[in-house]
Amino acid sequence: MKDLLVIVPTRGRLANCQRLTESVEATRELDTDMVFVADTDDEDTYDGLTLPPWAQIHFVPRQPIGPKRNLFAVPAANEYPAVMCSDDDHEAETKGWDRLLLEPLKDGPGISYPDDKRRIDIPETPVVTSDIIKALGWICEPSMNHYYIDNVWADLANSINRLFYVPEVIHRHHHYHLDPSVKRDQTYADGEVNGPHDMAAYARWRETRMEADIATVRGLLW
Repeated sequence: MKDLLVIVPTRGRLANCQRLTESVEATRELDTDMVFVADTDDEDTYDGLTLPPWAQIHFVPRQPIGPKRNLFAVPAANEYPAVMCSDDDHEAETKGWDRLLLEPLKDGPGISYPDDKRRIDIPETPVVTSDIIKALGWICEPSMNHYYIDNVWADLANSINRLFYVPEVIHRHHHYHLDPSVKRDQTYADGEVNGPHDMAAYARWRETRMEADIATVRGLLW
């Protein structure tokens, strides 16, 4: 079994994918793989993308980032002990980031996450142990498309006291809110449309399904 799969939804961002790949190549220490998940109507964007043997790109019918991640994370949970969610506008800066993020998860189920220089109160770029994915049947709560998925991760991992912030790992988020050189492109705009829907979906999840999902995750401890 390999050590970690990093799932990266992407659209219209060849340069971002190349930067992330090169940063991971320079810093990974374990048997870590990465898969970019792009859209079938956007294949031409990625002409010329150069990937090492441990990275792949797959094209699927266009869908939000949550379903894209689930499409690959659920089967990957049978092949990897943990799955990481990243976005294409991130960059791995810390040598051995994969080893450091997996270290607190070696003794049981849980979620760890790095400093992405954007938020540290919730795991925007989490490493999720595969037992959690298999128990729930998803890595991203299926009613949410883009936002509040990370709030669910925090709620679930905190419920078992297994949420680990690893500040020595920098996985920088080059978001346009943080980096003035980054433009608010159509991919950002398309994602932001999901805000109101996902806020309501998160509220419904807390009211109707959170208790059952927490019980499922707690069951992994016994």
